[in-house]
Amino acid sequence: MELPFRIDHGRRAGALPPHHHDPFERMLVAPARAKEPTPITDGRRIEPYDLWVLWT
Repeated sequence: MELPFRIDHGRRAGALPPHHHDPFERMLVAPARAKEPTPITDGRRIEPYDLWVLWT
């Protein structure tokens, strides 16, 4: 499945609190905060963003 990533997602990713600096995980968090695809990951560094995540 492709992750749709739009300009507004990029803006949101850039504005996220600096819990970490992994750009890919920030790209997962930005659409999820906009109530778009639920992230499926084992990347525990996104826990501080308080999202609904399907952990693997």
